[in-house]
Amino acid sequence: TAIVGGVDGGEAEDIGTPDSHKPTITQPTEGDTTVSGEGTPGDTIIIKDKDGKELGTGTVGQDNKFEISVNRPLVVDEPLIATPMTGDNKGTDGETTVAFDPNGHMVSINPVKVGDKELTGQGTPGDTVILKNQNGETLGQVIVDKDGHYKVKNPNVTLGDVITATPTIGDHQGTPTTAIVGGVDGGEAEDIGTPDSHKPTITQPTEGDTTVSGEGTPGDTIIIKDKDGKELGTGTVGQDNKFEISVNRPLVVDEPLIATPMTGDNQGTDGKTTVKFNPNAHTVNINPVKVGDKELTGQGTPGDTVILKNQKGETLGQVIVDKDGHYKVENPNVTLGDVITATPTIGDHQGTPTKTIVGGVDGG
Repeated sequence: TAIVGGVDGGEAEDIGTPDSHKPTITQPTEGDTTVSGEGTPGDTIIIKDKDGKELGTGTVGQDNKFEISVNRPLVVDEPLIATPMTGDNKGTDGETTVAFDPNGHMVSINPVKVGDKELTGQGTPGDTVILKNQNGETLGQVIVDKDGHYKVKNPNVTLGDVITATPTIGDHQGTPTTAIVGGVDGGEAEDIGTPDSHKPTITQPTEGDTTVSGEGTPGDTIIIKDKDGKELGTGTVGQDNKFEISVNRPLVVDEPLIATPMTGDNQGTDGKTTVKFNPNAHTVNINPVKVGDKELTGQGTPGDTVILKNQKGETLGQVIVDKDGHYKVENPNVTLGDVITATPTIGDHQGTPTKTIVGGVDGG
C-alpha cells in the first residue's frame, strides 16, 4: 500500500499492508478503564465495543506501545476491537475479550436466624447469587440489584444450618461465602467463609520433631492427626496467621500428617503434608572386628536396616537395629584387611554410612 502524493509532486509514502498495522491488545480485566497493547508507531488506535461504539482513542508511541483510557469500566467477556488508522488509511483490526476477575465478584450474607422470612445480603450488581444449605439443597437464586443488594423470600432454614452464597456471572463463579443460622433470640449468622478459605498450610516437619507449625485463619483451632486419624496435638492460629503445635510423640519419617481447621463447630478443609527424612538421624558404627570373629556387631538407629558389605560390594549381612540400638550379623566371611561398609537405611532413604578394616587374630 502507498499514499498518493499531492499535485506538487510529493512522493507516495509506503505504509505497508493493512495486516502490517494490525495491533495486539493486552487482555484487560473487567473493571479496567484503560486498554493497552502494541502497534505501529504513529498509528491512531480506536477502541470500540462489539456494536462499533467508540470507547477511546490514542496513539502508538515510538516504543510500539499504546495505553488508551476508555469512557466506562470494561465488562467481563465483552469483545473489544482495536482499529488502527494511518492517516485516513484503515489497518486490520485487533481483537480480544475482557477477562473475568473473581475478586470483583464478592458476596455477603446478612445475619439470619430461625424464623426469618428472607435471606438478604450484598453482592456485585448483576451477579446471580445461588444460596444453598449444607446438604447442597438450593434455598434460592436471585440477581443482585443495581444498588448491590439481594433478597430471597421464605428460606427453609433451621438452627445451625450452614448457608453458602455463591455469586456467578455467565459461566464464571466468584468468591463464595458461608454463614450459620442463629437462634430465635437474635443470635446472628457468623460469616466464616468457605471450608477451603480455612485450609491451613503446614511447614513440612522433619522426623524427630515434636512440634508442627504452619499458617491458617486467625482464631481457628488446628487439630494435628496421623494417617489413622489419631490426634497428636491441638493449637490455635494466632492473629499473625501462624500456629505452632506440640505433638505427643516424635514424628516418624514419611508419615502423613493431617491438619484439620475448626471454626467453632464448623470443619474446614484439611491441610496435609508428610514428614521428611533426616540423614543425620540415621548413623551407624561398627564395633572392632578381626579375622575369626563369629559376628559383626555395632550400634545404629532402632528400626533401621543396616546393610554390611565388603570392598568388593559383596553383602556380608543385612539386619534390623533392635530397640536398644544394637545390631548383630553372625558368621561373616571376612579376611585380614577387608574394608567393611555399614549403611543404615529406612524405606527408600539411606542414612550416613561408616567403614572399618578387619584386623588380625591378635586384635591388630
